[in-house]
Amino acid sequence: MRQFQNATDANFLLTKYAVKLFLTFQVLAVIFMQIIIVPYVAVDGIKPDLVLILVVFISLRRGWFQGAMVGLASGLFIDLGTTMPLGTSALSKMLVAVFVGLIESKIFKEHRFTRIALCFIASLIDASIMLLLLKAADLVSISAGMAGNAIISAVDTAFTAGIVGLFHRYRMPLFLSREWKT
Repeated sequence: MRQFQNATDANFLLTKYAVKLFLTFQVLAVIFMQIIIVPYVAVDGIKPDLVLILVVFISLRRGWFQGAMVGLASGLFIDLGTTMPLGTSALSKMLVAVFVGLIESKIFKEHRFTRIALCFIASLIDASIMLLLLKAADLVSISAGMAGNAIISAVDTAFTAGIVGLFHRYRMPLFLSREWKT
C-alpha cells in the first residue's frame, strides 16, 4: 500500500474516488428513473429524456470525454432496460455528449436559458441520430409524424431541464469540477 507524504495526498485520493462514486450513483439513479418511473408520466408516448439531460450537464461541466463516457455507459444501460437495439442509445448519447462538450467553451453556459436551449438542441440531435440508426437497421420508416414527436419530445426534455436546473445548481463543489483532473 502506498504511503502518503502528507494529508493532502490522502485527501486528493479520497476526493478522486468520491467523485467517481458520486457520478456513478448519479448515473444509476437517473437510469433507474428513466426506465422505471418516466414511462408512467409519458403522455402519448412522449416523455422527457433524463439521461440526455444528465449527459448534457456533465459534458458542460466536465468536458466532452467524461460526457461521452457517461453517455456511452448510460446509453448501454438504457438499451438493456428497454426494447431498443443494443448500442443505438449508447451511440446517440455519446455523440451528443461529444457535440456539447466541444461547444461548451464557446457558449455562455452559466445562464439557465442557455442550458435549456442546449438540451432542446441536444434532444433534437439525439432523436435524429436514433431515427437514422433505426432506419439504417431497417427497423423503422421515417414519417412526418416522427419529426413532430421528436420536436415535442425535445420541448418536453428542455422543459424538464429547466426544472432540473432550478434544483441542480450549476455551481458544483470544487471536487466535482474539471479542475481536479480525476
